[in-house]
Formats: sequence, C-alpha cells, structure tokens
Amino acid sequence: MTNPPTPAEAEAHLRRLLEDNDMPQPDEVRHHPAEVVFLFHEKKLAVTVELTDDWLDDATALRADTWRDD
Repeated sequence: MTNPPTPAEAEAHLRRLLEDNDMPQPDEVRHHPAEVVFLFHEKKLAVTVELTDDWLDDATALRADTWRDD
C-alpha cells in the first residue's frame, strides 16, 4: 500500500492530466486534509479527489485515455 498524495501533489497530478488531454484548468482549487476540490465555474462542475490510502488501487480511473463513453 502506498501513502496517499498530499493535496498539492493531487492538484499537480490533475492539472497535468487536464493539460495533457487539452482540457481546461479549474477556476478554483480548495485543499482539505482528506480531499481536494476542483471547481469549474463556467460548467458549474466540481470534481472531488479523495486522498485515501487506497487511492491507486484503481489506477485506470486516473487515465483519461482509458475512459469510454458507453
């Protein structure tokens, strides 16, 4: 089991993921001890990343190129 990322590491990871996939960056980011919340104002969207001990158990969830519209 790996240690969960810090809020700053999680933010950097999501920002890289978005940039690598030509997606917009969040308008606002809120760091909390056990989660990071990314806010996209125009789309009225919030993405919450929970920072738990098992955060890498489903690594495919972190890869945008593995997502499919079923």
